[in-house]
Amino acid sequence: MINGKKNSNLFNKEAIKMFNLCPVPALAWQRVGKDFTLLNINNSCKDFQFNDLRLTLGIKASDYYKTHPEILENLHKCHNRCASFSEVVKTKNNKTMELNYFRFNYNSMPPDLVVVSIMDITKNQILQEKYNKLRHRFEESRKSLEKISNKGEIINKYESIEIDSYPDDLFKAISDQSVIGITITQDWKFNYVNQEFSRITEYSISEILDWKPKWFFNIILPQDQEKVIDIFEKKYRGIIKDIKNLQFRIIKKSGSINWVEISSRTIRYNEGEADLSIIKDINEPKEVAQKLIESEERFRKTFEQAAVGIAHVDPKGKFIRLNQRFCEIVGYSREELRKIQFSDITHPEDVEEDVELFNKMLRKELQNVGLEKRYIKKDGSIVWVKLTVALLFKENGEPNYFVSVAEDITKRKEIEDKFKLEKQFTEDLINTTSDTIFLFNPKTKRAIRWNDSFRKISGYTNEEIASLTTPDAYYNEEDLKKASVNTEEIINKGEATLELSLITKNGQSIPFEYSARRYKSRTGEDLILAFGRDVTERKQTQEALKKSEERYRLISENSGSFVWVTDMNLNLTYVGPSVQKILGFKVEEALKLPLRKRMTKKSIKIARTILKEEMKKRVKSSNSFATTSTFEAEHLHKDGTIIPIEITFTIIRDKNNKPHQILGLSRDIRERINAEENIRRERDIFERISEMSPTGIMMVNKDGEIIFSNPQAEKTLALSKSEIVGRLYNAPSWKITDFEGNPFPEEQLPFVVVQKERSPVFNIRHAIEKKNDERIYLSINASPLFDMNNEFDGMIATVEDITKKLMSEKILKESEKKYREAFERGNFYKDLFTHDINNIMQVIRSSIELISYQLVEVDNKELSDLNSILGIVDRQVIKAQKLIREVNMLSELEQKEKPIKTIEMSSILKDSITTIKSICQDKSMNINLNCDIKQIYVQANELLKDVFDNILTNAVKYNESEEIQIEVNVTEVSEKDKKFVGVEFVDNGIGISNDRKDLIFKRGHRKHKGQKGMGIGLSLVHKIIETYNGKIWVENRIPKDYSQGSRFMILIPVGNIKNLI
Repeated sequence: MINGKKNSNLFNKEAIKMFNLCPVPALAWQRVGKDFTLLNINNSCKDFQFNDLRLTLGIKASDYYKTHPEILENLHKCHNRCASFSEVVKTKNNKTMELNYFRFNYNSMPPDLVVVSIMDITKNQILQEKYNKLRHRFEESRKSLEKISNKGEIINKYESIEIDSYPDDLFKAISDQSVIGITITQDWKFNYVNQEFSRITEYSISEILDWKPKWFFNIILPQDQEKVIDIFEKKYRGIIKDIKNLQFRIIKKSGSINWVEISSRTIRYNEGEADLSIIKDINEPKEVAQKLIESEERFRKTFEQAAVGIAHVDPKGKFIRLNQRFCEIVGYSREELRKIQFSDITHPEDVEEDVELFNKMLRKELQNVGLEKRYIKKDGSIVWVKLTVALLFKENGEPNYFVSVAEDITKRKEIEDKFKLEKQFTEDLINTTSDTIFLFNPKTKRAIRWNDSFRKISGYTNEEIASLTTPDAYYNEEDLKKASVNTEEIINKGEATLELSLITKNGQSIPFEYSARRYKSRTGEDLILAFGRDVTERKQTQEALKKSEERYRLISENSGSFVWVTDMNLNLTYVGPSVQKILGFKVEEALKLPLRKRMTKKSIKIARTILKEEMKKRVKSSNSFATTSTFEAEHLHKDGTIIPIEITFTIIRDKNNKPHQILGLSRDIRERINAEENIRRERDIFERISEMSPTGIMMVNKDGEIIFSNPQAEKTLALSKSEIVGRLYNAPSWKITDFEGNPFPEEQLPFVVVQKERSPVFNIRHAIEKKNDERIYLSINASPLFDMNNEFDGMIATVEDITKKLMSEKILKESEKKYREAFERGNFYKDLFTHDINNIMQVIRSSIELISYQLVEVDNKELSDLNSILGIVDRQVIKAQKLIREVNMLSELEQKEKPIKTIEMSSILKDSITTIKSICQDKSMNINLNCDIKQIYVQANELLKDVFDNILTNAVKYNESEEIQIEVNVTEVSEKDKKFVGVEFVDNGIGISNDRKDLIFKRGHRKHKGQKGMGIGLSLVHKIIETYNGKIWVENRIPKDYSQGSRFMILIPVGNIKNLI
C-alpha cells in the first residue's frame, strides 16, 4: 500500500499482499455517509493518472470523479447491490488532447468497501475502431464491385451489333465514361481501348494500340501467365465460348502489381469476329479480403492461445467451439464438451440463475452478463470462474450463439473466503465486546470507525455518528477540557488513560474509563483509537473476609490462591505462604518486592485505575466490607514468566473510618484459561465441520431429545432447525418403518442400540415420512457420548438420504433382467430363422436344377420359356441366400467385432473383379484395375471381399448403359498423419442423387427407381469399413451431375508388414 500502514481492523496480511500484487491500479473506497472516501491504493497507482486531480488518500469520490458522475453512480450501485461488474469510461487527456479508454471493474466488499481495479484499454479500443473501418471499406468495395458488374451489362447490349473498324460515337461515349476497362481485340491485337483500361495498366492508349499480337500477356504476373494464356487459347480455339470473371495479377507500367478481373465474349466486327473484353480493377477488394483473412487468422490464434477460457454455446445451451484453456479449466476434452450442454457441468446451485440470465439475453433484456459461478470438473472437483457472456445475433435478428469468456478464479476465491473469514472474525471480535471502540481524527473531529457497543450505548445511528463532531457531541465542557489535555498527551506520548462521562442521545451520563492510543493512518495523519469501559458498577461478588490472620492462612494454604494485605500505596504488609507455590517467591522475599517487580506495567496501570475508582465509590461508605472488586492481572513469577491471576479485593478502614489497608485474594487462573481456550477451539472446529459436511449430523441427549442438527440434516429431513431440535428421536411424528412399510422395532433404533452397546453402530436403515407425506429412506451411523464420569450422555449421528440410490438400484436390476431376456430371445429366433430359411432356399435351388436338367433336351418353345423362368427364380434364390448371409454377418458384427489383421488386398480385389465378370457374363462390361503397387497390405479381415463384391455388384446392377464401364483406382493416401490405402470405384451408371448419398449406407432405405430393399448390402459394407477404422463415401463421377455415374471412395488403414513375419 502507498503512503500508509495497514489498518488491522480492515485488512489482514494476506488481503494486503493480494491487494498490492494486483498488476493494475486498484483503489479501495469506503462508504461514509452518502459519499465514498479513498481508503487505500495499491503500488500500481504510482504512475496512474485518470484526470487532473492528484490521487490522495482521504479524497472524496464526488470530488475526484466530478467530471464523470457515472463512476460515482456505479460506486453506489456496487455497494447497494453487493455486486461485481465492469464499465468502459472514455476520457480526454487535457495535455495531449488524445482520447483514452479505461475499463473500471467494481467489486463489493461488505459492509462498506468497494474495490475498483482499472485497466487501460486505449490501444485495444483504437485497434478495434481501425478494424471496424477496414470492414466498412471492404463492404463499400464489395458494393462498388456489384455496381460495376451491373454497369458492365451495358456492353452486353452491343454484342449483337456490327461494329465498324472503329467504334461508333455512341459506343465510344458510353465506353469513355465507364468505370471499368473496355477493349476490342482482333487476331490477338488491340483495336480499341478506353481510358479506364489505360488507367489500370498505366500505359497510354497509343502505347497499347501499338502492342504486337499477344504482347498483353507480357504484363501478366509470371505466376498467373500459364493459367490466363491457357484460358484465352481455349476460347480462341472454340473450346469455350466466353470468359467470365477471370481474376489474375498484372504488372503495371510503374512496376507495381495490381489485381484485375476480366470477362470476354465474341462479337461481330469488321465483317469478322473480335473479342469484346471488360476489365475491372479489383485490387482494393482483394487487399481488404486478404486483411480480413489475416484478421480472422489472428482471431483464431487469439482464440486458441488466450490465457482465458473461451467457449461458443448455441441458444440451446450446447457447446459449439472451445479453446484449449477452457478445456483445461473444466478438465474435459473438446470432443467430450461438444456432446453436452453447459448446464451439465454447472454446479447444481448455479444452474437456475445461469438459465435465467441466458433466457433474459435471448429475450434481449440483457446485452451481456458478468457473473461468478462454479463448474464441476471431470474429476468431480469444483472450479470457480469469472464468466463474461455476450450473445451474437444473425443478420435476421435471430440468436446465433453465446460467446463465453471464463477466467479461473478458484485461488482468488479461496483467498477471498479466507479474507472474508478473517474480516468477519475481526468484525465479530470488535462488535461482540462489551467495551466501546472508537477511532476518530482529532483534526477533522470526524469519526472513522466504531463498534456496535458504542452505537448501542450512545443511542445514535451509524449515520448520525458519522456526521457528529467528535468528541464535542458526547461530553460536557469539563470533560472536553480534560479530553483536550489528554489528546495532546496521546499525540506526544502515544497513549493515555482517562475517565470521561459519555452523554447519550437521550441525555443520560455514563462514566467511562478510556484507554486511548495514537494511531498513524496510511497518509501519516495522527488518529486516536479509544477503548472505553463502563465503570458505573463493579462486581460485588466477593464476600467479606475475616480479619483473623488464621482465617487468611487457612484460605491460602487450602486453595490455589494466596491472601495478601497492602497499605494504600500497594506495598505488601502480609502475604500467605501459598505465594511460593504460585509465584515461586518465599514469603519473606515477596514482602520485600516493590510493585513493579510483582506485576507487569500494564497490570499496574489497571490496578491503580481500579483502586482509584473504588476509592471514589467508598468515600461515603462506612462499612469496610461493603463491596468487593474483581479484575484480572498479570503477575511476575520468580523465573520471569507471566502468570495470569484473578484478584478480588476490598478496602479496609481504620477506626477513624479512613481507608487504611487493602485486603486481597489472588487466584491462579492458568488452568481455567487453557480449558476455556480448548473448549472454544473444539466448539469452533465442530461447528465448522458440521456446517460444511455433506452429510446430515444430529446430536441427541441422554433423554432422547435432539439438541443439535446441521444444515444438511435440515435439508435431508425437509425441516427447519426449530422443528428438529427439541423433538424426541422416536417421536410418533417421524412415522418410522422398515423399507417394506412395516413398523420398525424400537430396540433396533440407533439410540437404543448405542445406549445398550456403548459402542458405535453403522448403516442402520429405516424409513420416515416428511411433512409432505413423502417417504424417504435413511442410512444412519451413530456413536455414544459420555460425561466426565463415563456415564452415557447421549449420541451423535450422521443421517444420509439413500432414497434415490435405492430406486436407481431397483431400476437397474429390472433393466438388466429385461435386456438379458430380450437379447437371448432375439439370438434364438435369429439363428432359427437363418438355419431354416437357408435349408428352404437350398431345397428350392436343388429342385430347379433337377427340372432344368430334365428340360434341356426338350425342343419345345413353351418348355424353353419355362426354363428361362426357372433361371430367374434361381437367381432370386441366390440373392435371398446372399441377403440372409449379410443379415447374419451384420448381426454378428454388431454383437462382436471380428479380429483385424494385416492382409494382402490386391489378390482379394482381383478375385472380386473375376467373380463379378463370371456372374454377369450376359452384360457388356469393361472393368479396369489401375494400381501401380504390386502388393498392398491393409488392416482388415476376410470380410473385405464382401465389401468389394457389394460395391461392384451395385455398379453393374444400377447401370443402364449399353457398355458398363468401371474404373478401379488404388492409391496411397495420408490424412491427419495416418496412412491409408484408397480404393476408388468409378462407374457410368444411373448415379445417386445428393439427398440419398448418406441414406444408402443406412439400413431400411428405399433403393432407386422404386425398387424395394433393406439396403443391407451397403449398410454391411459401411459397418465392415467402420470396424477397420476406415472411411467410405460416394461422390458424383461428373461434379454437379449425379446422373452421369458414381464414384465410391474407400479408405483402409495401411497394414503393418512386420505382423506377417
